[in-house]
Amino acid sequence: ISGIPHDAQLTYIERCKEAGFTLDAETADSRYRAFNGDGYELDLTCYTNIEKMYVRVKAPITLSAYAWPTAGKVAELPAPETTVGKLEYEYPQRYEAILGDMDRDAFNAYVAQWTEAGFNEKFTRDNNNYQGYNANGDYVDLEYIGLNRVSVTIRFKEPEETAE
Repeated sequence: ISGIPHDAQLTYIERCKEAGFTLDAETADSRYRAFNGDGYELDLTCYTNIEKMYVRVKAPITLSAYAWPTAGKVAELPAPETTVGKLEYEYPQRYEAILGDMDRDAFNAYVAQWTEAGFNEKFTRDNNNYQGYNANGDYVDLEYIGLNRVSVTIRFKEPEETAE
């Protein structure tokens, strides 16, 4: 949205809070991100110098009964304690799922499981994210996305082709 002065941006953020977008709220210099009680995610980015504001609302993610794989490469990796989630996709070299019922303490404990499992090379970490590699070059990205949900993305290193 163009032509939004700074004071109007601040007013809009306050109205969003009044409308219930206060759960797992994160405020940065130019960003406000929060969920409401129905699970909708609001992401506002404000650019005061050019009087522009970007507004994004995401629908709730529907989670259900979930089980960590029991076969294949993923089965050998740290399994979460939760039984609530959603499989996004599973391929031989990639896996992604959204896990539910994981508060920040459970997220931090799960990150510790991955570092103990060897995904502690070339890693980065902040309050909401952990990304790391193991000695084989396999990669994990764990993200606390809010409302006790965690995204897990795993990429296995592509097998090297051998010359004949």
